[in-house]
Amino acid sequence: MRRVVSNLAFLRATAWMFWSIALLALMLPLVAPTAAHGSIGNVSVFESVDDSTRLSGPLRPVEMVGARNGWASGQVLLISDRPQSAVRVEPGPLVGPGGARIAADRVWVRYGWNREPHRIEGDSRTLDEYIILAEAPPPSFTRLPIWFTVRIPADAAPGQYEGPVEIHSGNQRHTVTVQLRVGSFILPDRKAYNSLNNITYSPDSIALRYGVEPWSDEHLRLVRPTMRWLAEAGQRVFYVTFAERTQFGTRTPLVRFTRRGDNLVPDYVPLRRFAAQWNEVIGAPRAAVLYLWDIDMRRATVGDEVDTISVEVVSRDGTREFVAIPHISTPEGDRFWKPVVDEVIKILTDLGWSRDSIFIGVAHDRKPTERFTQATARLFPGMEWNVISHQRGYGLPRRPEPRPGLVIGFQEQPHIPVGYPNVTESGIRGDWNQPFIRLTLGRGFSSELIEYFMLSESSSSVGGRGGNRGRTEGSQGISRMWGDSFRVPPDMRRLVHRSGWVNLLRNTRHTLAPGPDGALAKVKYQMFVEGVQATEARLAIERILVGEQKSARIPAELERQARQALQWRINFEREQRSGSWTRFDEAEVRDELHKLYDAAGRLIEVSGVNGR
Repeated sequence: MRRVVSNLAFLRATAWMFWSIALLALMLPLVAPTAAHGSIGNVSVFESVDDSTRLSGPLRPVEMVGARNGWASGQVLLISDRPQSAVRVEPGPLVGPGGARIAADRVWVRYGWNREPHRIEGDSRTLDEYIILAEAPPPSFTRLPIWFTVRIPADAAPGQYEGPVEIHSGNQRHTVTVQLRVGSFILPDRKAYNSLNNITYSPDSIALRYGVEPWSDEHLRLVRPTMRWLAEAGQRVFYVTFAERTQFGTRTPLVRFTRRGDNLVPDYVPLRRFAAQWNEVIGAPRAAVLYLWDIDMRRATVGDEVDTISVEVVSRDGTREFVAIPHISTPEGDRFWKPVVDEVIKILTDLGWSRDSIFIGVAHDRKPTERFTQATARLFPGMEWNVISHQRGYGLPRRPEPRPGLVIGFQEQPHIPVGYPNVTESGIRGDWNQPFIRLTLGRGFSSELIEYFMLSESSSSVGGRGGNRGRTEGSQGISRMWGDSFRVPPDMRRLVHRSGWVNLLRNTRHTLAPGPDGALAKVKYQMFVEGVQATEARLAIERILVGEQKSARIPAELERQARQALQWRINFEREQRSGSWTRFDEAEVRDELHKLYDAAGRLIEVSGVNGR
C-alpha cells in the first residue's frame, strides 16, 4: 500500500513539474525582452534629419556625384523601435568602368549626432537636428543618420561605380548599395584652389571649451583638426591678433608680452608655433592679416580718436594682465609698434609666405580714423589693407577709405543679378574679375543645406587689377563664414564682451562642432566643402572659356555644353531665391553637377589649359 501511495505522489509531482514548465514556456515571451526591430531608408543629404523625419518607400541605392580628387556624400537613416547601443557598418569596394575599383577604406562612414560629443558639465542640451558628423555612433540611439563620404582618388577612372555597404544593428543586417558617378574633372590640390575662402576660426573657443592652457602643446593638438577642416575647404586667410578683444573672439593674442623691468618685451612663441602648424597643415595663405585695429578700439570720444590698445602681459608665475599701450599714430605708439610689426613680418616671410600677401586688416563695417591709416602708411610703407565688409560700403560715413589691396565684401539677400553686372546668356558670369568678392546669404532656398552647397556659387570674382598686383585674378569664394565658434562653459560667458568676442557665442550657423578630441564637421560644413569643389570646376570652365589662354581647339559642341552647365547653376540660384521653386529636385542637382564636372575635365583635356 505504501508503494502505491508513493507512486501516486511521484506521478503528481511529475505532472506538476510538467505543467509548470509548460506554463513557464508560455509565459516566457511575455516577460523576456524581444529583439529590437529597425528599419532603414534613404534621406537626402540636403535634408536635416530631426525627430520628425520619416522614411518613405523601400530602400533604394544611395546615389552620389563627385570629381576626381574630391568628395561625394550620401546618407541613410536607421530607425529602431527601442534604444540601441551598437551598430557596425562595413563598406565594400566600389567597382567601376572596366573593373576599376575604389577601395573600401575610401568610403568614410560617419554618424549623425544631435548632442555635442564633447559635453559641458551642466549644459548637455539636445540639438533640434542630427547635424554633427562623428566617426563613432552615439552611446544610445533610436534614430541614426549614417553618412557615407567617398574620398575619390585623383587617378580614378571617370564613370559609374557601385558597391555594397553592410549595416549590422542588433540582430538585423541591412545591405545598402552605393552608386557613385565620377566626373572627369580632377580637383587641384586644396592648397592650389582658385577659390578664396575665409572661414572664421577661434583658438580661444577651443582653449575655453576644453579647458587647456592657450598655445600649449595640448591646445595646438586640439586646434589641428580645425586646421584640417579649414584646409579641405580651401581656407586662404590667416589672422595675427595683438589685442585683448577682437570681432573674432580673442582673449589670448598670438603676440603677447612679458615684463623686463619697466619694459614690455614681445613674446612671439605663440605666433611662431601656430603659424608653423598652419603652414604644415594648410599652407601659405593668400592673405595674412595683421589685426591691429578692431571695433572695440574705436571709442566714442571727441574726434572719435583711438588712444590705446590693450595687450596681454604674462608674468613669470603665469598670471595675466592687459596693459594699455599708446596706439599707432602717437610718438609712444610708433616707437612701441614699429619693431613689433616688423618682427612679425619677418617671422611670416621666414616661413616662405610672400611679403605681398601680408596686409593690415579689418573685418567689419567700422574703420579706423584717417590719423591711424596715415600712421600705418608712414610706418609700414607699401603695406595694403585687407577689408572685409558689406558691399554697401565698408566703414563709417565721411571717413576716407583705407587703401585696399584685397577687398572682400559681403551682402545679405541680394537678388541676382541685382547689385552685379548682368549674367550673360552665355552662362559666363558678368561679374568676372570684378574688384570684390561678395558673399551672398540669400536665406531663401527651399533647403538650408542646398543653400550651403550653392553658397560659393553666389560669390563674384576678385579682380586682378585695381591695386591687387594680379595676385587674385580669377579667384572666387566666400568672404566669411563661422567655423569653430564653440559654445563655452557657462562660467566663462561672463567674459564675453557684447561688441567683441562674438565668435565665442555664434551657435546657430557655425560649421564645426566640438568633438571628443577637437573639431568635428557638421552637415553644413560637408555641404559647403562639396559646394566649393563644384565652384572649382566652374572656375576652371570660366578661366578656359574667357581667359587669355582660351584655346581655338575647343569643339563648339563642348563649349555649348560647358556654358549650359554654368547657366543651369545660375538659373537654379535665381529660381530658388525668388521662391518660384517650392522644392528642388535632388536628382536634377546631381545630374547637373555631373555635367559640370565632365565639362570641366573635357575642356582641360582638349584645350591643354589646366583652368588654374
